[in-house]
Amino acid sequence: MKYTFKKIWLLLFMSCLNCMLLSANVYGQTEQYIRVAILQDAPSLNLKISGICEVLDGPTGAVLYRGKNLNTTVTAYKGGILIAGNNFASRQVLVRSGDQSPIVINGRLFSGDIGLIKKDGGHLLVLNIIGLEDYVKGILYHEASHYWPMDALRAQAVVSRTYAVYQMQENKSRDFDVTCDIYSQVYGGKTSERFRTNEAVDDTRGQILTYEGKIIPAYFHATCGGHTQDASLLWNVNIAPLKGVICVFCKDSPHFRWHDTLPLAEIEKKLSGQVTI
Repeated sequence: MKYTFKKIWLLLFMSCLNCMLLSANVYGQTEQYIRVAILQDAPSLNLKISGICEVLDGPTGAVLYRGKNLNTTVTAYKGGILIAGNNFASRQVLVRSGDQSPIVINGRLFSGDIGLIKKDGGHLLVLNIIGLEDYVKGILYHEASHYWPMDALRAQAVVSRTYAVYQMQENKSRDFDVTCDIYSQVYGGKTSERFRTNEAVDDTRGQILTYEGKIIPAYFHATCGGHTQDASLLWNVNIAPLKGVICVFCKDSPHFRWHDTLPLAEIEKKLSGQVTI
């Protein structure tokens, strides 16, 4: 996987020429929290907490329920949200572990709080509201191999943190900042943490990339095929660090060259406009 290691360092090298790598904590003395959509349009989910737990009203913060050792199915009902046999007449509730132990959603462990939002269709939007550093720990294993050299992991941690902070700025008015899949960064919660990736996050705590004093989107990928593309062709971002450049660092990637085989009849249909490509 040398190609990706080199590619990440190329990104950092280019960014450091045009940007300032902040060594200071990006959020001063108080950690920021990111809202991660871990389930969207869910008809139900399994919620498990070992130990003391609370359910709070989202808008007011009032405690609606306090109990211990939850293991229940959560659903929406006409008037609100149903948890452990309790009908909470609220469209938004917050589930919190009293002793900071992980909350289990559909078998996966999450640190932080769980937000439940009843949508108009009657299904649930499920959020993990978590500290930024713990969020990066939950994605790094999915975006880089934990066997890679430590400097490569540190570089990826900086890039991933920068991307997250940028999305937090852009999505303040939405119900969530990022999703947990490839449309943002793949996030698996505490279940996805590993010792070496956690160490890389701790080593770079608070470090982000900026250009002319502003946080950059920090888009990244594994293989470019020989030339990166201008970010402005996909997004409303037109800055020097995200311009297309010739790249030879990923030539050893198995995805550098690719091919596909299509039946002649399918090609004829596509060329004639009968099938949407």
